[in-house]
Amino acid sequence: MRRLPIVIAVAVVAGLVGLVGRAPAGLASTPSGFTFGAAGDMGAGRNAAATLTNLGSAGTDFFLHLGDFSYGEAVPGGTSTNADPAVAEAQNWCNFVKTTAKLPANYPYELLSGGHASAVQGAGTGADGPLADYTACLPDQMNSTVAPGSAYGQDYYFDYPAAAPLARVFMIMAGEQYDNGGKDVYTAGSPNLTWLSDAIDQARAQSIPWIIVGTAFNCVTVGQKSCEIGTDLFNLLVSKKVDLILQGHEHGFEQSNQFVPGANCAIGATKAAEPAGCLASADGSGTFHKNAGPVLVVSGTLGVAERPMYPDDIEAGDFVKVMGGKLTSPDGNGCMTGAFSSGTATLPAPGVPCDASGQHGFMKYTVTPTQISAQFVSDNDPETAGSPAFTDSFTIAGGSGAVGTPTGPPNGSPGPVSPGGPGRTSMASPSGSARAA
Repeated sequence: MRRLPIVIAVAVVAGLVGLVGRAPAGLASTPSGFTFGAAGDMGAGRNAAATLTNLGSAGTDFFLHLGDFSYGEAVPGGTSTNADPAVAEAQNWCNFVKTTAKLPANYPYELLSGGHASAVQGAGTGADGPLADYTACLPDQMNSTVAPGSAYGQDYYFDYPAAAPLARVFMIMAGEQYDNGGKDVYTAGSPNLTWLSDAIDQARAQSIPWIIVGTAFNCVTVGQKSCEIGTDLFNLLVSKKVDLILQGHEHGFEQSNQFVPGANCAIGATKAAEPAGCLASADGSGTFHKNAGPVLVVSGTLGVAERPMYPDDIEAGDFVKVMGGKLTSPDGNGCMTGAFSSGTATLPAPGVPCDASGQHGFMKYTVTPTQISAQFVSDNDPETAGSPAFTDSFTIAGGSGAVGTPTGPPNGSPGPVSPGGPGRTSMASPSGSARAA
């Protein structure tokens, strides 16, 4: 794991953080628990349809789509008559999601921009098109609080259930690029990181038990990606001991141990093995203990072809289990030897357990006042016939049993949700809209 001998210090600016307003229509008032799904990287093919079918029967209260929507794939039976091909593509994909999963009206299918949401790349192969086209047809259903200068689909959070919150859920497009060349940066001292830090602290002050942070881009991985969200952000999330970090982007699956904060545990620019004391493992039953540090789940498994993983990568010790696919592998193996980037150090074999079946699906999380339990919902579609369904599960236990206390919007609240996409401003990019990096 990458190392820097520093401790991230983030300034706290009062008044920047708003609170979620009322719950969506039909939301149950009981704080006993809820379930949600999360993953990224879908497309519009057969694998995506299988995942959505499973979502429709999974009994979730909401879904977090962690970046990358249609990939420019034609939706079978698309019926949009919009004269703008990009708008028609988005409308057809949104309808594909709603009808295939048989989602009820106003189901919160919450979107986050990914590397393929782009006004610039809208005409390119594999690109989603403008983010605003997707947020228009799958709008926010959570009355989310948006970061100052940002938008729904870019940087926002909500508390759930709103009347008696068990969790504060963030969706942030850290590291992604805007049309004007700027980036959505979360570096130390930046407005974005200050907003996020304040909002986490405020959730703790409100006794909200669980903090969940979703990004599209990655940082620690044994796949092909690098630390695109930035080390300052990852180190902040570890230092704040958020409970879950959920990501897509890396086409495959990775589940980590808990990242423990410490003076020698800050990640840096160079990959390195985790020092002693910087990871906490689950017990024999797969249970982690709250307040040790976050569990990272990378699940770019909603439908697109998966890439291989490198279970001997020097960061492999951070993970419990990974899964890759062979269809895009240079040697037809979903679990490669060595590391993706030349010059990257490797661990002695056997590294982290790696499943080479390239299966699709999503992670389902059940949240109560005292624990979060997670289980992979597999489409059971292995690339190699006869392979068993991929499984992964874990629990984070030790919640206080309390529920949060909502309040009205404070002074300085950023105001109502606005759709993401062209014409919106950002803290890092005054005239840019979200685009692929």
